[in-house]
Amino acid sequence: MSTAVSIEKESRAVNRLAEILEQEQSYLISAEMDQMQTLLDEKSRLLQDLSRSSQERYQWLSKAGYAANETGMSDWLKQQSKDALQSAWLTMQQTLVKIKELNRINGMLIHKHFTRNQQLLNTLQGQSEIDHFYGPNGQATSKVRMRSAIIG
Repeated sequence: MSTAVSIEKESRAVNRLAEILEQEQSYLISAEMDQMQTLLDEKSRLLQDLSRSSQERYQWLSKAGYAANETGMSDWLKQQSKDALQSAWLTMQQTLVKIKELNRINGMLIHKHFTRNQQLLNTLQGQSEIDHFYGPNGQATSKVRMRSAIIG
């Protein structure tokens, strides 16, 4: 497979991954968790494909005498006269930066849902919270607050 075809293939996968992360974010914001599994399956498949493509690219770069990393790819691109190839690589790198930010935000949203769900579970299980105060004599005291769920 030529490098141009490989970059084009990786670029399509990266763009699709960005779309999936945007959709995932939409589902997380609207709490549509039942819609997530299909996205997660496709995201997992894309990440495996991208990992495989990166490894193939690194092997190719190494055989061509370049470092088997992104720096090696940049060095190789500098030696090429194909502006379209360099442009495609730059666009893909910019999309990867966007993906990193989407992933960071989605991680925060997932953590928010996890924390809220944990609090709801604690409430449903009747777990108590203990507040620590200082009494009039300056000694620490504890005050237990019991939460009870009303089911009806």
